[in-house]
Amino acid sequence: MMEMLQSAMDEAVARQQLYADAEASYQDTVRSNKVYRAEDVKAFILARAHGGKPKRPKPVRLDPTKPMTAK
Repeated sequence: MMEMLQSAMDEAVARQQLYADAEASYQDTVRSNKVYRAEDVKAFILARAHGGKPKRPKPVRLDPTKPMTAK
């Protein structure tokens, strides 16, 4: 019983840390006002995976009025 409670506590602490890290990352993104287009990142990763040396994607300005959605 104690092991089960300890496990549940450990999971809750890990989940809290995940949420805190995600919020910090989001705030950093808002502060820097820069994001990367998914298409550009995908092309970069695929080119690297195939042995290429592509240029890094260029950041674009974040528009906080638009939802971040995948196409």
